[in-house]
Amino acid sequence: MADESMASELKSLKFWQAVIAEMVGMFFFIFIGISSTTSWAPPVIPSQVQISLAFGLALATFVHATAHISGGHLNPAVSVAFWLLHRITPLRCFAYSIAQCLGAMAAAGMVYAITPSGVSNNVGPTTPGSGVQDWQAFLMEVCLTFQLVLVIFSTVDSKRASPGGSGPLAIGIAVLVAHLAAVSIIHFNIHCPCCL
Repeated sequence: MADESMASELKSLKFWQAVIAEMVGMFFFIFIGISSTTSWAPPVIPSQVQISLAFGLALATFVHATAHISGGHLNPAVSVAFWLLHRITPLRCFAYSIAQCLGAMAAAGMVYAITPSGVSNNVGPTTPGSGVQDWQAFLMEVCLTFQLVLVIFSTVDSKRASPGGSGPLAIGIAVLVAHLAAVSIIHFNIHCPCCL
């Protein structure tokens, strides 16, 4: 795949199907994840466990749904890692990353659009935790992204004897545990709308 010419890739129906799969997969992954962070009046204030499960299981589901079409990257960092290791072309990396960003923005817009105005200001913002410096939150993000990419590459390694189980589920669990690990460093700003 990585040695295809740019012109032949652009003319390929499979290329465009893969790009669309990345956009659609990312849309639903982010739509479900951000929806899980939406804070309504008590008692419907989401917990970190609920948010972690939503993101992790949504990613596992949509990696499974798109893997046979696009590889199920659903993350620009993953696409860049595949490109750096010559597993995809620069064009595919660029197209996937743009499609993923468009899917994520559309998902955020959709969640915002369908959420009542008194609640929509509390949809999905993230900030460093109390007392956490920006560089510390960034370093946590780097570590968590690295562990996700490591898990992804371990599941797609053709030289690895099959350990059984589900690769997409392992990838989803990597996101789930990352959310749980980062709860004190990077957290969703979840507030009760009636307290704002």
